[in-house]
Parts: sequence; structure tokens; C-alpha cells
Amino acid sequence: MNLNKYHISLTYSVLYLSLLFGFFLNEDFTVGSKVDYLVHVEIIRRFENDFLNTLLNFSNKELDFTTAHSPFFYIIFLILKILLQGNELLIRLLNLHISLLIPYIFYLILKIDYDFKKNDLKFLLPGLFFLSPYFRSGSIWIGSENISLIFLFGSFYFFKLFITNKNKKFYIIFLNIIFLSIAAYIRPIYSLFSIYFFIILFKDLVDNRKIFPYIFINLILAFPAYYYVFILDINFIAMHVNEPVTISRIINQFAITTSILFYYSIPFIVFSYSQLKNKIKSSNYFIILIYLIFLLLFFDYQFSYGGGIFYKISFILFSNNYLFYLISCLGLIFFKTILIDDLNLKKNFNDLILFFTLILLEIDTIVYHETYDLIFYLIFFTIIKNKYFRNFVRNFNIKKLIFLYCFSLFFSLITVFKSFL
Repeated sequence: MNLNKYHISLTYSVLYLSLLFGFFLNEDFTVGSKVDYLVHVEIIRRFENDFLNTLLNFSNKELDFTTAHSPFFYIIFLILKILLQGNELLIRLLNLHISLLIPYIFYLILKIDYDFKKNDLKFLLPGLFFLSPYFRSGSIWIGSENISLIFLFGSFYFFKLFITNKNKKFYIIFLNIIFLSIAAYIRPIYSLFSIYFFIILFKDLVDNRKIFPYIFINLILAFPAYYYVFILDINFIAMHVNEPVTISRIINQFAITTSILFYYSIPFIVFSYSQLKNKIKSSNYFIILIYLIFLLLFFDYQFSYGGGIFYKISFILFSNNYLFYLISCLGLIFFKTILIDDLNLKKNFNDLILFFTLILLEIDTIVYHETYDLIFYLIFFTIIKNKYFRNFVRNFNIKKLIFLYCFSLFFSLITVFKSFL
């Protein structure tokens, strides 16, 4: 089924107007974005009053610095404030429109991978972002999340351009490095993707004799951050990352992240179930048993916030973690089945590296669902090479489109409901 331009324009007009409507109503169904914004505003005032002293004491708890956000983010925020003469409404409105680059860049990446026919249904895939409560809140209330994601998506766009271009032009991968470094300066955890890029691009860089320039540019761009954190000892990340590494911490992170990624895999599982069910091995029962024992003995998530959708549902409905344990087991078996069983190293290696990169994105003790909410579109629709995900988009149809919109709307409604609890 094809759409006409009227359908596409109408859909995006309605979605855009819904975002503006939420803006003027100060929408925040994530119950946190507005609070974070007010904290950001206070820290910006400190930069205005004494820029150098604030920058050099950014991790000083005695001065009530309890944020793990990057000072680079606050500098960007400060520049916007100066340019718009401190008009809060204009600053937030500009942030909303800048955030629209995220679905647009996603669309550009999709076009690299898939054959877009005139008025194709895939034109409506970026519209899913407008149903995400995290995208909406990040657009309405200024935070590091959306701004950093613009550059992260940009880095993956140039990555895709490079690996699909027969003429391996180094300036393309140079732009990949620049965009990723900016994303990492705004949200440091995104620096983990530099490891992924290096591993995937290594052969191409060696073949084209660009490996040393690639490493050199990365080191040059990383040096200011290294100097700031390790030489000046302004380690604003340490308040969360420096917790002791225990078995419980590892199990918490793996179990919650796997359950969140499994949640976002549901549309792909539904439309590939007939193929997947024949791939599941009987040996998985033993793996589930061992994994359950580890969960029962070591899972110990102590925070009232974070934890992901299945962790929250399990606690709200049953006042225990048993449903969550079941979902986490299903997630483990699903990803084992598609990434390890019938292993073809050439086909699955990139996806395995990507999977463990995603697991490590919440390297601190708190695992937030929102960390993966927008990245999942990028990874599952455009980056992952697994056939179950690729075929979903390659053979896209109206049933899949309706399912995705309903699936996204359902999550939004759950978030709205949760905000009133």
C-alpha cells in the first residue's frame, strides 16, 4: 500500500501540532523532565555569575553539585540563553524545533538502507518519535537527552554513508568522529559507541590506510575531556559510576537492560514468530534455570525510580519481581537465539558488539527506560543486521505500521497513567 502526499503531510502536521499543544500545556508525563530543567536553570545561573569557578568546581558536592550532566551541555544551554537574551519561552521553543532533527536524521538513515518508493509507508516511521513521551518531554523541557541524540544520530548517519559507499572517503568518517565526540561531550556515556565504530570500521580503515589518522583524531578530540576529568580531577561522572562493582550490580544492569530491549523487540517478534519458534533450542531450559537462580540470589535493585517498564509493572501488579524475572528470561533466550544460536560470525559479530554496547549504556547503578526509548529506533530499524529486524522493515506493510503506532501509543498511555499515580 502506498500513501499520497496529503496523507503524509496531514499525519506529520497533526503530530507536530500535538507537540506544540503539549509545549503550551507544559506537558511532562515522564515526571522528571521539568524537575531536571529547573535544576539545569539553576546551574546555568552559576555559570552566568562565575563561569570559570563553576567550571572548575563542577564535581564539588560541598557546593551542592549533584548532577552527572556534562558541563559542556550547560555551556550550550548558556549560549542559547545569551543569544535569545534570556527569553525562557523562546529558548524552549527553539529546543523543540531543534529536536525535530532527530526523526529527520532517522529518516535519512532509513533512506540509505531501504528502497523508498514514492509515498512509501516507511515515510511514516519517523512519526513514531512524536508518540514517545521521552522525545516529547525532551523537546518541551531542555535537557541533555535530545541534544546529544541529534549528534549521536548524526554520527550513525555518516557511519552508514561510509560503510555503504564504495569509495571510502575519509571526510565522511571524519564527520562521524566529530558528531560522536560532540554527542559524548554532551552525554559522556555515548563515548562507548566509539569502541563499536572502531571495531566495525577497523578493516576498512586498515585497507584504506586511514587507521592512524582515525586514532589520532579521536585522541585529539578526547584530550580536553581527559584533561578535565583526570588531570584537573573534576570527575562529575564519579558520583554514580564509582559504586563498587558487585555481582548484584552486574545482574541488575543485565537483567533490566535485557528486559527493556526485549520490550522494544516485541513488534519484530510478533511478525517473525513463526520463524523464531522453530529456532528455540531445548537446552534453553537449563539456561533459564541457571539464570533464574542468579536473579533470585543476586538481583537487588534498590531504587524507587528507573528499572524499566516490566520491572515497574511487576512491582505494581504483584508487589514482587517474579513477572520481571520471567520477562528477563524471555529476553535472554530471544537475544541468545538471534545472536548466538546458528552463529555465523561474519553476520552476527557486529550485532553482538552492538548488543553489549547497549547493555553498558547504563553503566551506573540506575537503569532508566528512557535511555533506550529513542535509541531503539536507530538500532533496531537501521543499524542491527539481524534478518528478523531487517526483514520487518524491508517487507513493511500497513499491518506493521498500525501495530507500531498502536504499540507506541500504548506505551505513551502507560506513561501518562503512571504520572497520575
